Amino acid sequence: MQQHLAELALELLQERTLRYEKRLQALETLIGPTQQPSAQPQVRQRMGEQNQPDGKHQERRPHPAEKRAHSRLIPLIEYAADGTYVVICPELGELPLIPDSPEWFDWLATLSSFRFVGQQGRLSAYRKPGRTFCWFAYRRIHRHRYEHALGCTDQLTIDHLEQMAAKLQSSLVSL
Repeated sequence: MQQHLAELALELLQERTLRYEKRLQALETLIGPTQQPSAQPQVRQRMGEQNQPDGKHQERRPHPAEKRAHSRLIPLIEYAADGTYVVICPELGELPLIPDSPEWFDWLATLSSFRFVGQQGRLSAYRKPGRTFCWFAYRRIHRHRYEHALGCTDQLTIDHLEQMAAKLQSSLVSL
């Protein structure tokens, strides 16, 4: 679990670095050629990039083990210390979604599974492909799988997920 969280954090940092670099390049083009041309390759080399004459970024090819790890990563919805919910997608990094908004439900409709870590507990959610639109929540506790139906996508509000996480957490307390 810690390795998975570390991988997600690393991906998030890489995504933010890439966004920062894109913004910086956009600002540099707006400012114009006020800097010396030789200063730009030194900055790129410091940031760990290859110096390419056409200015395009060469993507690093992932190792096969990284590909397998990424295929197992599923989106995470997590309660943050500041009282908000953070949505982290393995492919896109942190998403600016507001819980219970139309965009929230549209995004959930594209998923087949996700993890939720709330104030009251945690759960994994999935839906069976092709058969139904119903979501199920589950959690493994001491080699036993506890599972409950969550309902359709339009019922996956933060309050509903928190209630189900608390219900699954109570299974741990009752043992």
